[in-house]
Amino acid sequence: MKIDIVIPSLGRRKQLSAFLASLQEEMIPDTTVYVYFSRERDMIAAGLMFGNRAWLRYRLYDKAGDDFNMTEFWHKHMQTMNADVMGYFVDDMIVQKDCLKIATREFEEAFPDGDGVLGISSLLPAAVTAFGVKRAAMEPIPHVGCSLIGKKFAARFPDYQFYCPDYWHLYPARELLKTATEWGKVKLSTEACVMHDSHPWNGNGADWVYKSLRNRFKDDDHKVWQERRRRKLLWGLDYTLIRKEVLAHED
Repeated sequence: MKIDIVIPSLGRRKQLSAFLASLQEEMIPDTTVYVYFSRERDMIAAGLMFGNRAWLRYRLYDKAGDDFNMTEFWHKHMQTMNADVMGYFVDDMIVQKDCLKIATREFEEAFPDGDGVLGISSLLPAAVTAFGVKRAAMEPIPHVGCSLIGKKFAARFPDYQFYCPDYWHLYPARELLKTATEWGKVKLSTEACVMHDSHPWNGNGADWVYKSLRNRFKDDDHKVWQERRRRKLLWGLDYTLIRKEVLAHED
């Protein structure tokens, strides 16, 4: 099984270097890591800082800056890749011991034909969440915001658009989870884990990249998410898009 691990990087040089170092320790056969940059100077700096590796590729994303549509970004790589599975990660994660080995094993066991999604857990420290839910120390929280997605699964959608194009940054993974669950094509792993350095619940606090992306997209994507839920729309079961309609009412 060939895997492409795809990482969008938005100027987090220190975190990216730590993430790549953790990946190098956990690298498995038939895996290639693609790091996409929004600015050429960041790509050059990463090359100088981390150097060349046989398993590592640097790429410049062709619609960067204010138009960095994360949903479109993932689709473009899926459409053109030769791998069987795409690993969705971000540049501020630290891969935990045997994460890739466990994730690929569980994916192959659950979806031997490659038609499925495996959610990877985030390890978050002990806390009481905003909803009053107590969380034990270093409890793995499974989700599909970091995941392995089979190309055969993505082929169920038009032009491999497995994320609903109504979202630009937030919520597409939530809707993907609902669709994959409806089809019986998702497994959530509690054994394959990453640490998410800049998540606001991790104790370190959200960094400027997290805050800027959230500030830029949260309101619009949240309105779309609420309206899609109200209308009972689910990408993959229907292909209705409402973003332009919903946001037009805000002008």
